[in-house]
Amino acid sequence: MIYLIIFTVCCALMLLEQFLESSWLLRISQYLLVAALIVFIGFRQVGPDFESYRDIFNFPKDIKGNIEVFFLLLIGFFRSFGWSFASFMLFFATLSILIKMYSIEKYSPYFFLSVVLALPVTLLTDMGQIRFALAVSIVWLSIPYLEERNIVKFMLVVLFATLIHTSALVFSVAFFITPIKLKLRYLLLIWVLCYFAGLSLDNDFSGRLVELFAKDTMMEMKIDLYNDGETFVERYTLPLLGTMFKVIIMALLYYSPIKNERLKQIFLNLYFFSGCIFMFFSFSEILTLRLSMYFFAFEAISIPLALYFIKDKSDVVFWLFLIGLVVKSFYQYNSQVFVSYSDMYLPYKNALRNFF
Repeated sequence: MIYLIIFTVCCALMLLEQFLESSWLLRISQYLLVAALIVFIGFRQVGPDFESYRDIFNFPKDIKGNIEVFFLLLIGFFRSFGWSFASFMLFFATLSILIKMYSIEKYSPYFFLSVVLALPVTLLTDMGQIRFALAVSIVWLSIPYLEERNIVKFMLVVLFATLIHTSALVFSVAFFITPIKLKLRYLLLIWVLCYFAGLSLDNDFSGRLVELFAKDTMMEMKIDLYNDGETFVERYTLPLLGTMFKVIIMALLYYSPIKNERLKQIFLNLYFFSGCIFMFFSFSEILTLRLSMYFFAFEAISIPLALYFIKDKSDVVFWLFLIGLVVKSFYQYNSQVFVSYSDMYLPYKNALRNFF
């Protein structure tokens, strides 16, 4: 029930945001919501990887080779002070959420709409894969360096993210793809080509790439872990509504009159590339979601940025988009919490219950 309450509250604040625009009430609501999310996620005792991370924290010496050294150093730091696993989880959740909220506040014209879009994507990720979730958050800090075209600062951010989760290295390509300008029809054509190319591949493909470029490295261990032998359900039949929504979002970003042209190009190409990864690596559900998330997560900022300019032109179109986005987010949120991973998220437990 608490999951539905959180989603409902975020939607109510999103509507309030549309009518009040800017006020002290919205500012206080932002602070309260961020604090609530930190408590909800930081003290949780459920989630896809909760038990495994607790074992890693309690028995770090049993981990050999498949965890980033910096992560193990953080565990050692917390254990040296006698701090609990609960404090460790709170640290990661707080850092990850604050980075996301800072970026949303800086770039999104609709803070609460961004939160609603992020709930089923990156904020639920914080409920499970704490290393991966923090790495995704850290790459958000690279946006100004993509805008400035400062490759040194950009790569420093990405390299820091890889110290938390090696997969963040994939985001290094963002510096090279974000300046590219292609017409919408070519972007969609590339998506189609990626989809059909993905149909011809299997788990052995990633293994062959590793043999060529990353043999005997941590990346090899990561790929072996992700190649679980399961075929992605959406590989052969992409959901019609989901595919249409991706195309609509792409067109929305492409045609939106965002004044900052460079920023528009960054978010458009990040969303485009997330679709390329999603379709090309369709042979592995874990691999495609892990790699595409670094790019796809930015929709929480890019979509509100595009909608901001639509509102000036047509209130009807704006509200239709807004309703569609809420339905989409709720469907994703409900599917993950109550359908796909209900045994991991439910029943919700919080460490604070031990004090009451």
